[in-house]
Amino acid sequence: GVALARATPARATAALRPLTTQPPSSSPPIEEDAPQPKEPRFASLEDLRSHIGRDLGWSAFIDITPDRVRLFADATNDWQWIHLDPERAKREGPFGGPVAHGFLSLSLVVPFLDDVVGRPGGVASLVNIGVNRVRFIAPVLVGEKLRARFTLLSLEDTRDRRGAQATYNVECWTETGDKPAVLVESVIRYLR
Repeated sequence: GVALARATPARATAALRPLTTQPPSSSPPIEEDAPQPKEPRFASLEDLRSHIGRDLGWSAFIDITPDRVRLFADATNDWQWIHLDPERAKREGPFGGPVAHGFLSLSLVVPFLDDVVGRPGGVASLVNIGVNRVRFIAPVLVGEKLRARFTLLSLEDTRDRRGAQATYNVECWTETGDKPAVLVESVIRYLR
């Protein structure tokens, strides 16, 4: 048989300890410190509900820079050459250059949603519940810009009636794409 090494609790705890206890000085503000819009786009959840089935519009573009891709690689331990080695990606890859991680593109749905929908009036906070479907349709090359278009599919009150759960159809497109890069059905819970 093969002997398996067991981690001691002290080793396991040490492995989970952060490298630093201080956030980097360039870290983004936490939600409470982040600038909030003066006027919400939607006056209330009922106002948002009146837009079920409608196109809510496009977000601003986000640059998919080499630094953004490197930070994502570091955060996820996914350092594959197709994302990080421009020369090799150009020479050996199927896309003519390095591409962003699919999950990097997917993770941008949250700031895209904030840009398009924001926080409706009367909502204290919102929680990203998850996704129902995701498809990575086309590559997002490093150096491209990405944005998203949202359609509100549903908005249902929670059982306790203290909030509502929305489902959005999201299409993420590059600036030059002829088809979406990512299709996702995103689920968000709004809490009053």
